[in-house]
Amino acid sequence: MKKYILSILLVATLFYSCGPEMTSPVEVNKLRVLGIKADKPWVSPGEEVTLTSLITAPEDYNGEYHPVWLVCDPEAVDGGNGSFLSCMNFEGGGLIGTPGLDTESHKFRVPEDSLTAFGKEEKLLYIVLILCEDTMDNCINLAMNSTGFDPEKFLISLKRVKVVSSEIEKNSNPILADIYMDDVKIEGSTISKLTGKVRFKASVLDSAFEKELDYNNEEVDEKITFSWISTKGSIEYFYTNQKRGETLADFDENSFTPPKDDGSYKIYIIAQDNRGGMDWKTLTVSIE
Repeated sequence: MKKYILSILLVATLFYSCGPEMTSPVEVNKLRVLGIKADKPWVSPGEEVTLTSLITAPEDYNGEYHPVWLVCDPEAVDGGNGSFLSCMNFEGGGLIGTPGLDTESHKFRVPEDSLTAFGKEEKLLYIVLILCEDTMDNCINLAMNSTGFDPEKFLISLKRVKVVSSEIEKNSNPILADIYMDDVKIEGSTISKLTGKVRFKASVLDSAFEKELDYNNEEVDEKITFSWISTKGSIEYFYTNQKRGETLADFDENSFTPPKDDGSYKIYIIAQDNRGGMDWKTLTVSIE
């Protein structure tokens, strides 16, 4: 079964590279993976990692999808050079754990010898999340090189998890603390129907600004970026930012114009640092 799953990885990645034109980053007009979060974006050998996904689709989406998770260590591939492409040409040597099937989360354990066996001080593991639309048979047909698969029915998302020694101070996920609408903090995850343009702001806890070394080997704050996506309506900017010590008045703001038609919809805010950390919140705009 492993080699068939890896065939999915190879062929589907080719489709991903040469696939249809990408959707607008701020709109959900088709099935999308908005984020993959590792509870430990930096991890040590022997530790367990839990992966969660943020998957969404247009409000009128009536299809079904089946997630397939793969975790690959390119260094474990014979002759591998540590790049993602190394994961494309092997019979299972670089696959960590058992593939996850039909679940929007996945757990794996980093091998104890993940660094020592290859003489490395650090390395990257590659997480691959494949969404197979319609039925799992579509995935199986692809894996078996059958003609019965539809290349338009696959969505591939990639993430990297960094493996470092236990002595290293590790990066952690930022915590998306508060969302503001017209400078008023939103309590909960549901807001009432919007009748006109509003301004949104987001903030993380101060602890999210961990230190990293810049090109001059000097300690600087991590960069924190927010992504904004909605299933309906119009968002002005895909990205906003925050710096340590900013007040509400200083935060970047993003404007949102609600849709003209009725119906509930969602707004996603995703916080990311520049070292693999991620957190997110979902706002549901209800007409009730």
